[in-house]
Amino acid sequence: KGKWPALGRVREFRARARALVECVVDTHPGLAGPGAGQVAWDSPLWALFMGAEHQRIHVETSSVLFRELPLECVRQPAAWPAEHPSASAAAVPPAADPVPGRDFPEVSLVAHGGGLA
Repeated sequence: KGKWPALGRVREFRARARALVECVVDTHPGLAGPGAGQVAWDSPLWALFMGAEHQRIHVETSSVLFRELPLECVRQPAAWPAEHPSASAAAVPPAADPVPGRDFPEVSLVAHGGGLA
């Protein structure tokens, strides 16, 4: 049977992989300038987007599993930042309902006769 690599080797590999991905994100011409971010399934950059989506799915799955645990089994890691004041039950509610144009942009709909928009 195969043997798992040492934890230090795994961390080194992950650091190298992260550096490579960050380099691609920072320097690839398909991610900067006109048309950036318009990556089709047949682009080599598709793998980058699929990797990000794959990681997001792992985070989502973990969050569901954490919510299913009894509360006494879940602890906030010491390195996490403190909760934002608005997260507490004692947070003060807004003084009034949000007002279009002041608290968010007003949106007007435009009639369209069909076809591509």
